[in-house]
Amino acid sequence: MNYCLCFYADNIKPVDLPKMSQENETFVDRVATVSGWGRTTRRSELLYHVNVTVVPNKECTVTMPEKICTQGKNQQGICSMSSTILLKEKLEKTVMMVDVMATSTPVWLRGDSGGPLVIQDGGQYVQIGVVSFGTRCRTDAPNGYTRVSSFLKWIAEQTNIQLRL
Repeated sequence: MNYCLCFYADNIKPVDLPKMSQENETFVDRVATVSGWGRTTRRSELLYHVNVTVVPNKECTVTMPEKICTQGKNQQGICSMSSTILLKEKLEKTVMMVDVMATSTPVWLRGDSGGPLVIQDGGQYVQIGVVSFGTRCRTDAPNGYTRVSSFLKWIAEQTNIQLRL
């Protein structure tokens, strides 16, 4: 039985999941948008967004080999997290990195975890990442996203949704 709790408006639309054929897609060089409430006080009434560019994970293997990275202003960013080789191999498939394009504000803030990282594909928004971790609102340090395409089979199994090929 399928249920849809749908709220559509000019500024409220559903996102697609990546296609099954995109399971191994890196989305490198694609411009993506991350959005969130950007909570800087107890409550925010504005939804914020920033455009970022997906870059190869290899560019982040020295500072953060097991995560998707976003670079803050001036291309600066360091992560002290480490992993075992086994964890590294697993996470290279499940995370992606993006590079923030000309922004002097944090990409996302505390409270934005779980938010979407989307690209436009054929006029439709496709969620390629999920806000995962950050460094306390700093603009000069990496932030991380979980790669949605790595979990397509699991999503299909758990939801019984037939995903696009």
